[in-house]
Amino acid sequence: MYVDIRLLLVLLLLHLPAAAGGQELCPRASAAMAAGSFSVAEVEARECLQGSPGDRSVRLLLARCLGFQGKYEEALAELGEVRALWPEDLEGLVLYGRVLHWKGESERAYRVLRALAPEQVDWETAMLLGQLALVGDSASVAEPWYWAALARGAPRAMVLLAVARLGGVGTEEGRALLREACGEGGEGSGEACRELERVEEGRREGGLEGRWFVGIQPGYMAVLERPDAWSAMLFGGWKVDKVWQLGLSADLRSRDYGEGMKRDLFMLGTAAWKGGEGWGVDGGLGGTAMRVFSPTLSVYVEPWYKFSKNIVGSLKLWHLQFGGTPVEVVSPHLDLYFWRMMLDIRYYLSVSDGALGHAVTGKLHFFADPIRVWGGGGTGNKADYLDSLERGSGFFWFGTIGAGFRLPTRTHLGLDYIYRDESVGEQTYKYHNILFTLYQWF
Repeated sequence: MYVDIRLLLVLLLLHLPAAAGGQELCPRASAAMAAGSFSVAEVEARECLQGSPGDRSVRLLLARCLGFQGKYEEALAELGEVRALWPEDLEGLVLYGRVLHWKGESERAYRVLRALAPEQVDWETAMLLGQLALVGDSASVAEPWYWAALARGAPRAMVLLAVARLGGVGTEEGRALLREACGEGGEGSGEACRELERVEEGRREGGLEGRWFVGIQPGYMAVLERPDAWSAMLFGGWKVDKVWQLGLSADLRSRDYGEGMKRDLFMLGTAAWKGGEGWGVDGGLGGTAMRVFSPTLSVYVEPWYKFSKNIVGSLKLWHLQFGGTPVEVVSPHLDLYFWRMMLDIRYYLSVSDGALGHAVTGKLHFFADPIRVWGGGGTGNKADYLDSLERGSGFFWFGTIGAGFRLPTRTHLGLDYIYRDESVGEQTYKYHNILFTLYQWF
C-alpha cells in the first residue's frame, strides 16, 4: 500500500520552521502550528497579518495554516500575493507548488516547479518533484530528482523505494533495490520490506519464484538426566496453483536408552487452500506405525483470516492420539505485522483424560532481507505441541532464538536454538536443542 504523499509532505512541512520574521511576529501562531492546531494558528496568523500586512513570512505562515486545513483556494490566494510582491521568493514558489499538488492539480504544480534546480531545493521538495515528473513528464526525468533528494539528505531507503517503483518493483532491478532499501533501516525501510514481501508472494503465487521445494532439518538434543536425541526431518511442498499447496514430511528421531537405539518415524501430509483474498484453510493428517515418541495419529484443520494488512488470525482444531490416549487441542493464533517485524502469538487449550492443559507461546521475527532473525518463548502446564513427543505432562518454560538467510539461488538456510525446562512429577529435565534447516525452491 503506497503512502499518501500529500499526508507525508504535510508531516514533513510541520518540521520545517517558518521564516524567522513569522516566528517573531506570530509566536502564538507558530506554537499552534507545532501543536497541530491549524484552525487556531489561522486565527492568530490573520491577527498578525492585520498588524503587519507587508510581512512576507506572516503570509507564508497563514498560507501553511490554510493548506493544512484543506482550504486550498484561500492558501493559493495568499501565496499569489506573495508571488506578486516578492516574485523571486523561492519559499513562496515551492509552497505554491505543494498546495497545488495537495489540491490534486499535479500537472500544474509540476509546471510551476519544474524550472527549479536541485541545488535550490531541500530533499522533501526534490522528492515531490520526482513524483510530479511522473505525472507531467516521464520516469527518466523523475529519477534524477530522487537521486538529488538523496544528495540533499533524504533517507536512503525512501529514495531506493521510490526509484524501485519507477522501473517496476517486479523487475530484477526493482527487487534488488527493494532488498537494499529493506536492509537499509531508517525511514522508508519498513515500507520497502512490506513491498518486497508482497512482490515475492506474488511471484510465488504466479509460479515465478518456484512451484515446489524440498528441504532437510537435522537436529541434536542434549538432555540432562535423559539420553541425548538425534532427529532428521525431510520435507517438501508443491504449489499446485494459486489456490492449493500440498506438503509432505518425514520426521525420524532416535535415542539410546541403554537397551539399544530406539527410533521413531512420524509422517505428516499437509494441504493449504486459499479461498479468496485474505482467508483460507490449512489442514494436516499424520501418524506413525512404530510409535516411541510421536503420536499414532495427528489430524488438524486450521481456518485463517486476514483482518487487515497487519493482523492475521487463525483457529487450529487438533486431535492427537498417543497410543490409547486421545488429546483434543484448540489453539487460537495471531500474527501481528508492524514496521519490519512480525509477532507470532499462540495459545493452546488441551483436554486429555478429563484434565485441562494450558500453554502460550510467542515469537518475534525481525526482517532485513535477505536476513531474518527471531526470538521468543513460552510456558504452560501441559505440552505446547511444538514438538509432539509424549513428554510435557508437567509445568514447562522455554526460550528460543534463531536466524535465517536467503541466498540469491532461492536457497533458504536457518539455525535455531531452544532451551527448555520441564518438570514431570518430582523430576526436572533441561533440554538444549539445536536445529539446522535447509530448503530449496525450484
